[in-house]
Amino acid sequence: MFDSLLRLVHERGISVVIALNQLHLLGQHAEHIHHIVFLRDGRIEAQGKYAELISGCVPFAEMVG
Repeated sequence: MFDSLLRLVHERGISVVIALNQLHLLGQHAEHIHHIVFLRDGRIEAQGKYAELISGCVPFAEMVG
């Protein structure tokens, strides 16, 4: 389902907001995701591109696995 949604968004060039608790899916689709807002305890912990968060936000990297 997530794959189909991202493919549709990419093909049509639209923007969407997706709330996701299965962070492992992000790495598989990082090239299609332009901006991630990482929330922890209801607050913005970090935001940016996938590679930026993996290298610069330890809690995000740990949750992704």
